[in-house]
Amino acid sequence: MTKRELLSKFNNLRREIFDLKKNLNRINEQKEFWFSKKESLKKEISNLIKSLKGLKGTKDKSNQDVQELKKERDKYNKQVQILINQIRTLNKEKQAVVKKYNIKEDPSKIQERIEQIEKQIETEAPSFEKEKKLMKEINQLKKAYGDTKEVKKLFDNSTKLSKEIDIAKKKAEEYHQKLQKEIKSTKNGYNEFIEFSKQITIMKKTQEDAFEEFINFKKKFADINNQLKDKLIEAGRIKEELKKKEQNEEKNKESNKNKELEKEIEKKTIEVENKLKTKKKLTTEDLLVFQHNNK
Repeated sequence: MTKRELLSKFNNLRREIFDLKKNLNRINEQKEFWFSKKESLKKEISNLIKSLKGLKGTKDKSNQDVQELKKERDKYNKQVQILINQIRTLNKEKQAVVKKYNIKEDPSKIQERIEQIEKQIETEAPSFEKEKKLMKEINQLKKAYGDTKEVKKLFDNSTKLSKEIDIAKKKAEEYHQKLQKEIKSTKNGYNEFIEFSKQITIMKKTQEDAFEEFINFKKKFADINNQLKDKLIEAGRIKEELKKKEQNEEKNKESNKNKELEKEIEKKTIEVENKLKTKKKLTTEDLLVFQHNNK
């Protein structure tokens, strides 16, 4: 291959190498972009999974709280039902005793009236006749109260049961409200849990796509890089050939120059010899030629 052909090929290779480097940089930017995106998504997914685990722990705790609150509410509801059954039975007994003794007044009212009269006697200091009359009323009331002691006991028990029912109902309602609040909170937590799960699924798919893009650009980068290496090797080889050709040209030039010089010296030598034969005057140049031949 001639020097011109080598130079033409070398220049073409330089253009190809420039284009390959430019393309390689572009591919590398794409490769790094998709790698960064994949890693960024990986971190986001990791953070979401941590949050999801935290939500699961909260959700499990909330479910446990719901069960405990249900248990307490049901316990008090059951207690209310038991107490209602007890007071129903007690009311039947109370009605039977009231009927038995023909009681028309609440025993607690009788007791209150006795206490009022006793207080009146103590504070007002009534006359003898009036006090006698009041004492008679007390005795009658006490007799009536004595007959209704059994009923009073039933009334007291009924009142006590009513209070216990109110307390149990209040407790049941308190736990019911807490339960509703916890269920609402659990539902919100569940919705958030589902939303996080969906986000993770979507982001995992996006991460897979990003990784696939990264692999594709990595392969392209490797292919172009190999092409570039081959072109650089070929360019280096041609450059070496051009260097050798230039060295050979220099050698040939030097050789031709020496040959021409030798011819010139030989020509001058003949002229000097002729001058010596004819005894002509020698110039400085002639003397130098003569000395060169006598070395």
